[in-house]
Amino acid sequence: MQFLDRLGEGAFSGKLAAAFDTQFQMPLSGNAASGIEKKLEKLGFKIVTPSLVTYVQTKKGVEAKSGIQLKDGELEKAKKYAEDLAHKLH
Repeated sequence: MQFLDRLGEGAFSGKLAAAFDTQFQMPLSGNAASGIEKKLEKLGFKIVTPSLVTYVQTKKGVEAKSGIQLKDGELEKAKKYAEDLAHKLH
């Protein structure tokens, strides 16, 4: 959002965009995707597909260097989203 806040309103009129969000799957977890979509629209972008929300979890074990990873099935969901988005942009 900080990046988007630095862009000028209307500067991207008619350009195509899509939003995504990664979050922990818990009751109080926020959803940034809808706010990102609203900001993109305010900047003049046309949203071409509903936002993607993927879920992450904390890593366990020795390989837990980065701290989080996508939950099972989320990578496949993201790939499908990317394929659908590519078709809409083509």
